[in-house]
Parts: sequence; C-alpha cells; structure tokens
Amino acid sequence: MRDFPAPRKRQRTSVSTQDEGSDDGGSEDQSTSQFGDNEDLFVSAELISPGPVNGSAWLERPKSAGKKTSKQLQFEEQVDRAMMHSQHELAKATCAQVNITKEQLEVEKKKASTVELQQHASSGLAEMADMCTSTQGFLD
Repeated sequence: MRDFPAPRKRQRTSVSTQDEGSDDGGSEDQSTSQFGDNEDLFVSAELISPGPVNGSAWLERPKSAGKKTSKQLQFEEQVDRAMMHSQHELAKATCAQVNITKEQLEVEKKKASTVELQQHASSGLAEMADMCTSTQGFLD
C-alpha cells in the first residue's frame, strides 16, 4: 500500500470537538499538523473567539451604516403622516357629505308635507267650489 502524507491543515468541523480533546495520544503532533505554524494558530484563534479591538469599538457600527436606515425611516414617517392626514380629510369630507344628505332628507320631508297640505287644501277648495255650484242651482 501506498502511504499518503498527512495534510498540513485539518479542516475545522466545530469548536466543540477541538475543546473536548478528541485526540488519540499525540496531542503535540496533531496541534502542529492541525495549525501548521504560529500565524495559522493566531488566525484560527481569532475566528474561534474574536475579542474587542479597543473596548466597545467592536460593538459599534460604522457611522455610515445607519444613514440609509434613518433616511428610510424618515421617509416612512413622512408617508405615514401624509396617510393619516389624508384619512383625516377623508373622514371630514364623509361627515360633511352625511350632514348634507341629512339636510336634504329634512328638506324633502318638509316639501312632501307641504305638497300634502296643498293637496288637502286644494281638495277642500274643490269641494267648496262643488258645493257652491250645487247650491247655486238650488237658488235659481
């Protein structure tokens, strides 16, 4: 059989398998073959547990990161205000339309009652006129 050389760098499967100590006796040989040299050890340690560079600077975002978001939020706030204003104006217009319709209904009711009174009065006048003409015939 042919002997294959061990790879210089071992692929990282997970951080927990390295911490559990899943080695088979030759821990020094594996650690050097796993990471290669000191630079690789530094890079892999940085990937496993990155620390803050200078205090809270690690947690801070760049200054330009929030500008687009804040502009988008300002735009959304303006749109929301415009929508609320238009909804308010629509509600006022609807209330005015309802009031106008109520007034028109009252006017139509008054008009109907006036027409009814006129018809009643005209029928009363017609009856009187009939009575007058019929009484004239008796007088002659």
